[in-house]
Amino acid sequence: PGVGWVRRGGPWRNMRCAPGDRFGARAWTNGRVVILRNGLPVCEGSLSAWSSFANGGRIGMILNGAAGTRITRFGGGAFADSISPIVLGNPDIPPILGSAAAAGREDLPRSIQLSQIYPNPVTHIATFAIELPRASRVGFVVYDIGGRSVWSQTPREMPAGHGSLRWPGSDARGSSAAVGVYLARVTIDRETFTRRIVVIR
Repeated sequence: PGVGWVRRGGPWRNMRCAPGDRFGARAWTNGRVVILRNGLPVCEGSLSAWSSFANGGRIGMILNGAAGTRITRFGGGAFADSISPIVLGNPDIPPILGSAAAAGREDLPRSIQLSQIYPNPVTHIATFAIELPRASRVGFVVYDIGGRSVWSQTPREMPAGHGSLRWPGSDARGSSAAVGVYLARVTIDRETFTRRIVVIR
């Protein structure tokens, strides 16, 4: 009170946005705050060092150098104490919010893109953002540093648009993967992407 808005995270610069992107934020009682774009975590901060974080408050957004940007449709609510990134191509889960495929927009990605892992190092769930200009067959395998397959996801058709892939941090039997370095190999049609994952506990 009497202070007004105080920045407790960021700045997060050079984030590329597209018409129709949807932003959100989730805050936990331990002071963790995660910012999401189109349902996928893009950055994270912590309020735990702020003595008043447990007293409630509001989450705001500041846009710099975005003269052509409009923000509409504000909302809010309570969430469970976890993040469950939405995976496109799973018939049991609805399309990710804001995806071009879900919204029926024509501004699809121009090329296949796979992000770096978020977060890295990871303790449980490892997430990748994926952009597909067309429907594609996507395979996902995680190897240990010795080149042995640890976990895999059956190749599946994914629709065009913006989505995500997720490794639950476990082996093929569902047991937690051991601490160490892993390699994720994602195949999208005939292209192959490799990402390094560090697991800590």
